Amino acid sequence: MLLSRALWRFAVNPVTFVVVCLLWCLDLGFGSLLAYQRPDIFGSMDAYPFALWLREVGRRALPWSAWVYLLAALTWAMTASLALCTVNWFWRRRGSLKGLGEVLVHLGFLLIFTGFVIEAVLGTRVHGVLVGPGE
Repeated sequence: MLLSRALWRFAVNPVTFVVVCLLWCLDLGFGSLLAYQRPDIFGSMDAYPFALWLREVGRRALPWSAWVYLLAALTWAMTASLALCTVNWFWRRRGSLKGLGEVLVHLGFLLIFTGFVIEAVLGTRVHGVLVGPGE
């Protein structure tokens, strides 16, 4: 019981979210530099839905693409942290509307991250469409 309570406090702590966000930014910055240096690997990322790129290209490009997998894991961690923090807010307030702006910010970020994760999994790009000059 003590371990689960400590894990819950860690999961809903704002510092946990900030640290995960900082790691996400560092990983993205490192990956952007790497992608610039290796267009042979990362130049096709925009042509695929993210999950499809991870499955078809990312696996073959390991260890170069490891930062992308870490970025995806950190995105899931941020989404989970926001969701748990929002649940914790509702649970601790128990119907009180005091501090509602706080939870609206959480819900806004949660909506953004959830939308990103869903788009990355389902994808909105069509692979293999070519547009010729002047079309």
